[in-house]
Amino acid sequence: MVLCVPALARAQPATGETTPPAPPIAPVAPIEPIPPADPTPPQAVPPPVDVREPAVAAGVPPVDSDNGSVIDDDYPLDGEKHKKPKGIINYKPGRYIEFRASKQTRVRLRLTVQPLARYTNVSTLPDAQIDTLIRRARFGFHVKLSETTGLKWELQVKNMHLGLSNLYGEWAPGKRLQLVAGFIKAPGGLERDTYSFDEPFIERSVLAFFTYDHEMGVKLSGWTPHHEQFWAAALTRNAPFGVDGGDPEDKPLYPANVEPDDITRSSSKFNSAGRVGIAPSDAIEASVNVGGRFRLDDKEPDYGDRVAEPYDSSFVAARAWTGAMIHASADVALSQPHWRLMAEGGVRRDGQQLSVDLATGALTKLNGHMNAEMGYLVFGWTPNGHYGPAIENAALKDGWELVVRVEGARVKPVDISRPITFVGVTTGFHYEVSPQLRLQADFGFQRYSSNAENTNVATALDSNSKRYLAQLWATWRL
Repeated sequence: MVLCVPALARAQPATGETTPPAPPIAPVAPIEPIPPADPTPPQAVPPPVDVREPAVAAGVPPVDSDNGSVIDDDYPLDGEKHKKPKGIINYKPGRYIEFRASKQTRVRLRLTVQPLARYTNVSTLPDAQIDTLIRRARFGFHVKLSETTGLKWELQVKNMHLGLSNLYGEWAPGKRLQLVAGFIKAPGGLERDTYSFDEPFIERSVLAFFTYDHEMGVKLSGWTPHHEQFWAAALTRNAPFGVDGGDPEDKPLYPANVEPDDITRSSSKFNSAGRVGIAPSDAIEASVNVGGRFRLDDKEPDYGDRVAEPYDSSFVAARAWTGAMIHASADVALSQPHWRLMAEGGVRRDGQQLSVDLATGALTKLNGHMNAEMGYLVFGWTPNGHYGPAIENAALKDGWELVVRVEGARVKPVDISRPITFVGVTTGFHYEVSPQLRLQADFGFQRYSSNAENTNVATALDSNSKRYLAQLWATWRL
């Protein structure tokens, strides 16, 4: 029988020798099993998100301007996936109801109402006032006749006066070119070209004095893919007074022996305007706008426009002029996740100023022109809402915001020694309750120079007056 002894036992030392014990053997760590290879192939890296159209990505279609189709969800941006509605009747809350007769033919109906209650206190008047009225309401049809042709007809109530808002035909000879003709809005800059119901306040700023609201004529518009560059040019004539529901005090004052038709229908009178801009992303927009009115017959002058503050009280009386009126302005808009900023400013010079004898109609040329400089800045902040593209005035799409506008004007006619000035500050709380309902409360302060002029004596803005306003208003959209 063979006895197997471990090696350690066989290596015993001789008798009497002492040997230190062997060090303990470290335990061997268990070997982790190797996981099997993942049979799933690596996922492809997703393409970068196009940050140009957050509104579209969120399911909010772009809002078209008063002139309609330049930004229209029937004209998707190049490369953008777009699915047109397939039903005979389609509804986009807050925008329109659509009836489709064929793939290319459809009729859209739009209805919007803005009621208003306004409190006004003027420092030079003993009594405060409260006005309640329908500030603006519109009912319109936008008809697409084919892929390239269409028309728009929109009625409006403005300060309780009924009139037209738009009435024109449109033709798009290319994907990025459009011609409209009829009762249109000529290019006028960021504020003027923004849809009225998407403005930050119910009234536009004092800068709106530079341009007419609507005119008769033609306008050609063009843009590059994604509207990175855009332009528009128009040739127009003054529309008949009051056709848009304008207030009676806006009508020019003619001498007793002057026939208004001879002035308004003169072949020597026409207007032009143009705008060119860039929008490299939804976050920023910048543009310049230029325009002119030409009154080439000295015997048929332009009897001028009064200058009014946003709530339509005049502070500079109208001055007649002849020759050419030129205006130019620039604007910039920034649209960020929680704030927006819009600024615009410009200058205007009327033609050679005239002195008018209202009894005889005699005209005397004065040595100079009426000059004006105006501008505004709007800032809005929202903790939970979303702003639209800067090219659309960064309109609030949802949530609530605090918004403020600072504006000012300086107007210097030839026949007075020093300029007439106006400064205003308006703050507001704006809440988009739903796509169909907007609520807003505004508070305003205005200051006029001591030489301010007013044809409406009831508002007494001609003695260094201050004006305080508070208003509540809403917008209901079909």
